[in-house]
Amino acid sequence: MIDDTAILQEEPSFLVLNKPTGLLSQSTYGVDSVVFQLRAWLKAREGSEREPFAELPHRLDRGTSGILLVAKTKAALACFSEQFHSRKTDKSYLVAVQGVPNSPYGTWTDWMRKVPDVARAELTSPEAEGSRQAILEYEQLISDGTTSIHRVRTLTGRMHQIRLQFASRGMPILGDQAYGCTLPWYTPRSHDHDEHFGLHARKLSFRHPKDGKAMHIEAPLPSAWQQQFPNFGQ
Repeated sequence: MIDDTAILQEEPSFLVLNKPTGLLSQSTYGVDSVVFQLRAWLKAREGSEREPFAELPHRLDRGTSGILLVAKTKAALACFSEQFHSRKTDKSYLVAVQGVPNSPYGTWTDWMRKVPDVARAELTSPEAEGSRQAILEYEQLISDGTTSIHRVRTLTGRMHQIRLQFASRGMPILGDQAYGCTLPWYTPRSHDHDEHFGLHARKLSFRHPKDGKAMHIEAPLPSAWQQQFPNFGQ
């Protein structure tokens, strides 16, 4: 549930929240999502009859937790959208996967595209129709020989990029059944239609929409990470 405890920072033109896992970022009318809950919460908080402006310049998958930037004005939305489009933002994640890579750190470059009419992505050749380059950097933090946690920085922002790039190398994200993971991800509440997996948007750097000041936000880890990895020091 989105409330004041989820807000990491708020200013007149934008806010940053720590999205819970299992919740869509945005949805059609009548379907629960971050935007739906946030608008309802802002409206109640402000005691207004008007629907508050709250739009997303980027999104996180339903099963992903962590930093989500929300524009509260049209000007801020345009500013943030341009920053994401031109790669002026910097995003890093914590990723828990089934398996361990051959090297504890590295850079992966692939070509990928969305599968038509399906909520999945696939690797392709550079020449394939709709193909786009995907680049990420990873650093292994811990491993028990069966699973491992990595710090990941994305240099591009493709649909399901981290999920596909790890899964295609035999290391699907914990709980991510869509990309072949057979190990569960801990969650205190679960429904059959929910997605919960070990992918957390940890840090986001961007420019303030008013004065261009550099902003650096970090999202605390959900309790599920400590339940899954009691010895992980974050």
